[in-house]
This record gives sequence, C-alpha cells and structure tokens, in this order.
Amino acid sequence: KERLKDGLSALSDYAVTREMLKISSDMMNVGATVSRVRLQFVLIGGVAFGLLLGICILIRHNILKPLLSMANFLRDLRQGRKTGELSPARIREIQQIMDMLPLLRSAMEQLSMRTSLLMEERDEYARLSLKDALTGIGNRWALEERKKSDMPGLPLAVIMFDIDFFKKYNDAFGHLEGDRCLQQVASVAKGSLHRHSDAVFRYGGEEFVALVPGADPEAAVLIAGRVRESIRDAGIDNPGAPGGVLTVSVGVACRCLGETTTLDALMAQADKALYSSKRNGRDRVTVFSE
Repeated sequence: KERLKDGLSALSDYAVTREMLKISSDMMNVGATVSRVRLQFVLIGGVAFGLLLGICILIRHNILKPLLSMANFLRDLRQGRKTGELSPARIREIQQIMDMLPLLRSAMEQLSMRTSLLMEERDEYARLSLKDALTGIGNRWALEERKKSDMPGLPLAVIMFDIDFFKKYNDAFGHLEGDRCLQQVASVAKGSLHRHSDAVFRYGGEEFVALVPGADPEAAVLIAGRVRESIRDAGIDNPGAPGGVLTVSVGVACRCLGETTTLDALMAQADKALYSSKRNGRDRVTVFSE
C-alpha cells in the first residue's frame, strides 16, 4: 500500500509539473505574440507618421511656400520696397497669373452684363405685372401699390366710372368687340387726365378708377365731367343704350387738405356715388355726400 501510495503521489507530482511547464510555455508564446503585435503597431504608426510628414513637407514646399513667396513679393512691390532678383520659377508663376487676368476680367464683364440683363428683366416683369393685359393701363395690383404710397391729409379725388349697359353691348357685338370697347374707353379716359400724377386703373370688368391728387371737389367734378363727356363724344355705338351711344356713369369722392380719410374709404364713397348715378338714370356724375 505504501509503495502504491508513493507511486500515485509521484505520478500526480509529475502531471502537475508537466501542466505547469505547458502553461509557462503558453504564457511565453502569448508574451511573444503581444510583443509582435506591439511592434507591428509601432511600425504602422511610424510609417503613417512618415507619410503624413512627407505630405506636409510636400504641400509646404510646392504649394504654401510659392504662394507665401509670391504674396511677399507682391507686397514688397506694392509698398515700393526693393525686391531681389526673380528666379525663373517665380517669373513663370507671375506669367501664369498675368495670363489668367484677361480671363478673369472677361468673366467679370460677362457676369456684370448678365446681372444687368437680369435686373432689367426683373424691372420689366414688375412693370408688366402692374398693367392690365387688355387695356394697358394700371390694373388692380397697381392700384394696391398706389394705396401704399397714399398720404392721408393731402387732397385727393377718386373718380370711379362704369360703362352703362355693357352686357347689352356684348350681347349685340360679341366679347371680342367688347374687349375693343374696353380698350377704347381706357384710352379715352387716360387722355382726359392731363397731369402726369393723374392715373386711371381698370378696377374690374367694365369698371374703372381714376386718382387725381391735389384736386378739390370743384376740380374733381370738372375732371369727372370731362371723362364722361369724352367717352360719350367718342361715339361708340351701343344699341342697348337709350341714346344708341355708349356712356358711363360716374361717382366722385374727395379728400380735402387736412382730412385723414384713407384711399380705401374714398373708393368706397366713390362707389356709393357711382351707384347713385346708376339709380338716377345713368350717364351722369354724382359726388359723394354724407
């Protein structure tokens, strides 16, 4: 028994010793592997750093240094300092810059020309957007723009007129002739306003609005009467009208000096006066009165 026990103990010690030797060998292999990986990282990092340093040196030598040298040379020339002798490379750089100047100047001129054309087109579109496409006078948008510049407190007359029996005119001659009639009425009305500050707008359909700045009530009535008579005297046939001639009904509203009535309120007053002219037999001028 004692001999067997000693044999088992010796066998156990041998097994433990072999296992410890194996573990020690594996640990040595792991250390070698770690050292190898660490060396690879160091080598890769060194190569990457070298490449980056080389790129930086290349950029500095071939790009930044010539640019800085050229900038310093041009600065010295601009400030009147004495400059050293130019190298062939510097002369080539200056020649390249000089060769590019005409191209840059031509590009700038083309850009300026195109910008001017675009601004002209923008102004033309803005101008056309404020004109009535049929009659060529100001449209409702133009009237809205005029409202923005109105100054309550200054005299202003609003003359609103509407073609009498225009539906009967269209029924008799057709809509194409109706369009020509609107064009003729707009032209005659515009010709009846003699000052540059006076303006006539197509308000909608066969209805028109004229603005006469600085006119007192008496002058406004005279101008409104001139518009009505000019359209009647144009002699445009209208079989549906009582006299067989195309006429307009007119409403007038005035703002005297110091009054603060807005342009919108004046137009509403002129519209009421216009319908009074319609109710009272047409082909007449009515002044708004409270």
